Amino acid sequence: YLLRNLTYEATVDQQRGTYEGALTVRLTNNVPANLPTYVAGNPYGLPYGTNRMYLSIYSPARLTAATLDEQVVPLQSQTELDWWVYSAYVDVAPGQERVLRLTLAGEFDPATPYQLWVRPQPGFQPETARVRLFDTPGRLFAERMGTLTQVLRLPKI
Repeated sequence: YLLRNLTYEATVDQQRGTYEGALTVRLTNNVPANLPTYVAGNPYGLPYGTNRMYLSIYSPARLTAATLDEQVVPLQSQTELDWWVYSAYVDVAPGQERVLRLTLAGEFDPATPYQLWVRPQPGFQPETARVRLFDTPGRLFAERMGTLTQVLRLPKI
């Protein structure tokens, strides 16, 4: 019953092989009130229907800042298969929306065009994404939005 909506905007400098981006993850708990306790209860003493998750964001970029509901939030960082993984426990009460914002920066080989993939998470509710990529003069060069049902690939620049 958790809805996930992603927004990612990045500025890409193809000449230098650098990029800076902002990822916003909106999590909304739409759990119905009439579910049995064995479905929507929890062993943590949280309100009925609360979704507690260990949220992990995988990225090749380094994290420069993170907030949850506009409050600075410490994220655990580690690497897995050459990706950075940024994680934290997040509780989303019934009817609540939580907003996680990450500021990221990375590098890539300027001889290889920048490329972005967004992978969907398995879940009961469809998730949506909006991705906008800008070049260093600030011109929009790629934009995709919609329901994520498969890997979203943006064009190489």
